[in-house]
Amino acid sequence: MRKERVQKAAEAAVALPDNTAIQQGVTTEIARALEEDRDLQQEIARLWGEDRSAGRTVIASGDRSVAPGGDVSGSIIVTGDNNNVERA
Repeated sequence: MRKERVQKAAEAAVALPDNTAIQQGVTTEIARALEEDRDLQQEIARLWGEDRSAGRTVIASGDRSVAPGGDVSGSIIVTGDNNNVERA
């Protein structure tokens, strides 16, 4: 039941990404899922530990933020509207 609630909240957030009430709902559902599921808590902690031990902490905050978690050499990263990118 909780998994379905988290999934529905996430789908609503994708459909309406600017709706702060829906974003808060996703946060609440995830927090409840973590409170109720010890296995999920342990898996999240394990995954975060793996990233930290690899020396990787990535945070993207704000509209059109970019926070690559690995090598992006040779990549083109575009944020914004109506951009035209040409490779030479």
